[in-house]
Amino acid sequence: MTGENTRSTHNSTSLEASKCKITKFLSEPKKFTGSMTKRNPLSWFRHVDHIRRGLNLGDEEAILVATSHFSGHAKLWWDTIESEVKT
Repeated sequence: MTGENTRSTHNSTSLEASKCKITKFLSEPKKFTGSMTKRNPLSWFRHVDHIRRGLNLGDEEAILVATSHFSGHAKLWWDTIESEVKT
């Protein structure tokens, strides 16, 4: 195999690995409603951060994925402050 073919195969494999990581992250955290009675918010955010670090996601990627799991009060809160968030 030539060097170019090896790089192409490596890049393709790397891209597939990244897609798998993102897919896992998207499916991993449970929905977060903001309710203190159903799940401890700090515990949920720690879980999300653990996954983020394991997948080596940047802040913007992590915020996008994490907030996609918001529902109920958490979603309403996020819709209110999203435009003010700076990364």
